[in-house]
Amino acid sequence: MVTSNTYRSRLASVARLSLVVIVAFLSSTAAQADSLKVSGTGSSIGPIKIVSAAFLETAPGIEIEVIEPAMGSGGSIKGVIGGFLDISLSARPLKDKEQAEGLTAEKIATTPFIIATAKANTGATGFSLKELAEIYTGKITTWPDGSRLRLILRPSKDSDTASLRKMSPDMAGAMTVAVAMKGIDFPATDQDAAEMIARVPGAMGSSSLALIISENRPLKPLAIDGIVPSVETMRKGAYPFAKPLYVVTGPKPSEATRRFIAFLTSERGWEILSSAGYGPPMP
Repeated sequence: MVTSNTYRSRLASVARLSLVVIVAFLSSTAAQADSLKVSGTGSSIGPIKIVSAAFLETAPGIEIEVIEPAMGSGGSIKGVIGGFLDISLSARPLKDKEQAEGLTAEKIATTPFIIATAKANTGATGFSLKELAEIYTGKITTWPDGSRLRLILRPSKDSDTASLRKMSPDMAGAMTVAVAMKGIDFPATDQDAAEMIARVPGAMGSSSLALIISENRPLKPLAIDGIVPSVETMRKGAYPFAKPLYVVTGPKPSEATRRFIAFLTSERGWEILSSAGYGPPMP
């Protein structure tokens, strides 16, 4: 089991990734056999940096580019199809047309999908699922203490929006109303959303436990129907809202790609992922 001190050390090592992991925008050249380009859903970026740093300690001569800003599930899958990425870290399974391109996807982990607010918002503890739907339709606009509640949304085709729709029939209808509202912020990436939730007074929006933990964000997950999101409550089925992590590769993954995935799914890789807020794959 990874201790908190060990985990904090790994977090600190991310700040020195210029020595081991090149964090850059997507280039127009295909990845070479001894280098990897990785991107994906925003919640995976923090954990994959930590895993990459640990992997490179065992694999001299290999370089890893973790592409930022995060390209998202769909964008990174397109990157693999186009040969610009070796690995996509997706929050959804492959579509039929993506499988037809020869891609493969393996679900390796799951993190609680959460509704978050700033830690400084001390009076906020949670909502019922019914109340949550009323927030997204604009019927509830204040926190319990009467202060203004500012809703942070994601683009209509983002995986977070899809996850919110799946939470309940009421939420499916609420999201149709929410995405049509005026004056709502729609940050493009998970990281942008997390920053806005932390910075804007009274803000609330979707995120994931893995992002909050791995990036040390000053956010807290809100209870839903009295259940606080955690890996344990998710694993037991008490908290049913989860965000999967799929590793997507092309039809002919390089040796370096295979080595990295083997490390990612090894005992050591799993220890890092679990310390970063991921639990085992859920059905």
